[in-house]
Amino acid sequence: MKGVIRLSDIKITNINGKDLKYLSLEIKENVGVITINNPPVNALSEQAYTEVGDIFEYVNSRDDIWVCIFRAEGKTYPVGLDVHGFLDNIANDRQLESAETFYRSTLAVYNCRVPVISAVQGFALGGGLCYAAGSDFIIAAEGAKFGFPEVKLGVVGGGAHLPRLVPPIVSRNMMFTGEFISAEDLYKFGGITQIVPREKLDEAAWEKATELKTRGPLVLRHLKVCMNAQDDYQMDRKNQEEIMHTWEMTKTEDLVEGVKAFLEKRTPVHKGR
Repeated sequence: MKGVIRLSDIKITNINGKDLKYLSLEIKENVGVITINNPPVNALSEQAYTEVGDIFEYVNSRDDIWVCIFRAEGKTYPVGLDVHGFLDNIANDRQLESAETFYRSTLAVYNCRVPVISAVQGFALGGGLCYAAGSDFIIAAEGAKFGFPEVKLGVVGGGAHLPRLVPPIVSRNMMFTGEFISAEDLYKFGGITQIVPREKLDEAAWEKATELKTRGPLVLRHLKVCMNAQDDYQMDRKNQEEIMHTWEMTKTEDLVEGVKAFLEKRTPVHKGR
């Protein structure tokens, strides 16, 4: 975290015998700082979201991590799934398996046993918004944008997490239209903890983590379980619903056309089949 953490007490680059390519975990003063770095826009390849799941599950095994910060290098927070990888998975009949791996990663963030602070700059789209919405706190840089553009590609997904951030009518508008919402508007709905200038983002996340640490690790872990139980969003059931409907869409011409149009930067021509 530039300007905030210069040296780590511990840096994790290998989990379960596998080297981390896109993510890293640094532990300092009982704060776990998880950073994604996949230039240019931190798109979520299958390996990237596999690492997200692995790293958050690993956090649960460490008693020396009391709070987590989830941040991104570069200009933006994750902007969603890698479209080329998505097409490859469809071509190789691996989309169902890949979707299950992705949703495992979203649940790993949500079910992390310590509070998670997402530090968001640029855009948090698709899977990136799932991660932010699954966090306990969102600190956003001024002008950050949030959204689920998948509908424009003919893809279903992500809606299970939106009720934690916005009212149902806003959630439906975002999902059906693919429109983005600004950090400033999201703050009005209570979906964001704090908005700060971009250059203060890492500092603000660290300050929040430092504040939380003073409460002590044990009560934070117990509170996390209780707060998630009070949410009662049935994430597992909703995720399975989205996985199956995305799977159904992969069999359609409309999805292929939507993805093709996205890559060719044109308006899709849907045929309803």
